[in-house]
Amino acid sequence: MATGGVVAVNSTQTMNVSIICGGSMSSTLNADCYKLGNPEPVCRMISYREGAASIVIKNGTTLWVTGGFNGIHDLDTTELIEANSASTNSTLMTATPFLYMPHSVSHHCFNLINQDLGILTGGKNGKDVLDATLIIHVNATTKIVLDDRLSMNVGRKNHICGVLKATLVSDHSRKYVIAAGGTLRDGSVTSTMEILQVDEHVISDDWRQGEPLPVGLSMAGSATTHDQSKLFVSGGMILDQPMYEASKNIYSLTCFYTDCQWEKINLELPYPRTSSVAMIIPLNMDTMSDNVKQDSCHLFDSTKGGYVLQLK
Repeated sequence: MATGGVVAVNSTQTMNVSIICGGSMSSTLNADCYKLGNPEPVCRMISYREGAASIVIKNGTTLWVTGGFNGIHDLDTTELIEANSASTNSTLMTATPFLYMPHSVSHHCFNLINQDLGILTGGKNGKDVLDATLIIHVNATTKIVLDDRLSMNVGRKNHICGVLKATLVSDHSRKYVIAAGGTLRDGSVTSTMEILQVDEHVISDDWRQGEPLPVGLSMAGSATTHDQSKLFVSGGMILDQPMYEASKNIYSLTCFYTDCQWEKINLELPYPRTSSVAMIIPLNMDTMSDNVKQDSCHLFDSTKGGYVLQLK
């Protein structure tokens, strides 16, 4: 499983690039970062990372990559992927080491609540599947805090996550942090969902149960729209008793003032896939290839070359 995001190569965000980093190809781990539409890597990470998680920071110009598995053990290191100011090629990026995390982790989730606050949930540390929640302060004095008060109800890895605004609220001050599906400590795939409520910068004291996914699902791609109104989930490993199988399904999640609801989209991926990366990409990305531009895409799901799907 790779990680990635849409970043701007300068603070004015005049040129957005969709970056995918790490993951594995067959049984070989990867440290390269690729730009959507370009077969050549734009940079190489400091570490091999499979199952890493990332967010976009610094006014949308930098991808912060955390944790992951390097083929030997889970990592507690992080690194920044950003434009190479020394290069005349505006799409070349560079990797630099950043903060250490309180513990090693891979196959976790990392999301921005707002420009100043991020949240990292779950994942695995060796054989242990984690219920931990890390609060990330993203500002001039960036720091990572393990908040034992906010442990999830169950440990989960390869889960679906996102941060959604509550609709039908005039000031949009209420947001919900989502953790759904994933693989539990006993190895089973779950459909359960947990919700953490955030009002302004105040995080509630505990996770509460929300509406479960229509099916048990792990290793799915997920992406939140830029206005945080919907979370889309594509593919994944689905629990279909008594067997597990890869899915072509696409689901969306919308949150209201008191709860969140799932809906199955009346579209499918062209073939089943797991451990993919999904991201929302702008329609006007100057750095996308011509064939991608013509598709007027909204959702990009990447496995073995990727697939572009328009969602309205």
